[in-house]
Amino acid sequence: MRFSTTFFAFSLTIASPVLAASRTQNDAPWALQRITQAGKLANTNPNSNNFTYTYDDSAAGQGVDIYMITGGVYLNHNEYKGRATFAINTHRPTQVENIERGDDSVGTSSAGSAIGNRFGVAKKANVISIIPYYTIRNSWSPGNGKNVNDMVKAIDYVANQVPITKRPSIAYFQGVEYGTSQVIDQATENLIKLGVHVVIAAGDYTIDVLDSPGISPAHLSSVITVGSVDIHDNYHPTSNYGSSVDIWAPGISIWTAGPVGWSESQPVPDRIGSYSGTPRAASFVAGIIAYRISKDGNLPPAAMKARLLELSLKDVIQDLPEGSNSNNLLAQLGPI
Repeated sequence: MRFSTTFFAFSLTIASPVLAASRTQNDAPWALQRITQAGKLANTNPNSNNFTYTYDDSAAGQGVDIYMITGGVYLNHNEYKGRATFAINTHRPTQVENIERGDDSVGTSSAGSAIGNRFGVAKKANVISIIPYYTIRNSWSPGNGKNVNDMVKAIDYVANQVPITKRPSIAYFQGVEYGTSQVIDQATENLIKLGVHVVIAAGDYTIDVLDSPGISPAHLSSVITVGSVDIHDNYHPTSNYGSSVDIWAPGISIWTAGPVGWSESQPVPDRIGSYSGTPRAASFVAGIIAYRISKDGNLPPAAMKARLLELSLKDVIQDLPEGSNSNNLLAQLGPI
């Protein structure tokens, strides 16, 4: 990676100066530059990966845990090796392949966008992988799909761990497909009462979230539901929309960490790839929250959500579905 560093001295009290390091990365993906500038990107090639990302390296999500509730994260990827750990598989407690290999591209790529050394927002945050369902060769099968009880166990695991670790925590959902589920909604609300920030991908069905199979818990006003836009600030037509989508973030043609291939006998710890969809957008928002916690201190979930919306760019997203009542807010990192 290519960086330049500038130091700014400031003090919280006269007697105790603090040194903040402003670092500029010059080989970033387009999304990282977009969440740190007010205007549109002049370079509209999402594959160039020579964008800039300026952030405070003395914070960068340090001390913050992001619980990734997905189909798995490739733990040994070089983007975040040493900062990613496995917690529990609530669907198949004895399953080890997904733990070691992280075959789910959503979990691995989202971890890269949230905390990756090159591709991530919060480059010092941690990812904790929780697996409540299992993908088999990019498809669902009757014995390996999604079960409400397994998801509730995953959420409850986070609720049990946070009081033990006492670290600021974010729960990331790649988007779930259980329809309306009161038990999932209640488990999520319990998590938020513990101070956990919940970030959820809006889903990619091109429909209102309220009509989506992923309505729970994305429809809750206490969570942060994220839709996706492209490099031109256009609504992407696969993204779900509607009044339940709180904010939008880059989610199309996102370069980030890639998973282990299904046919490979040996892992590829430096694999990268381009991925699209609302899970990528949600991972950037999770990274922004981790960054702000390490920079400014933690806030209650409702206050953090309000802060996130306050920092966003207003009315810059184009082509939102007419009559969708979608919030026109584009996520921003905020003060460096």
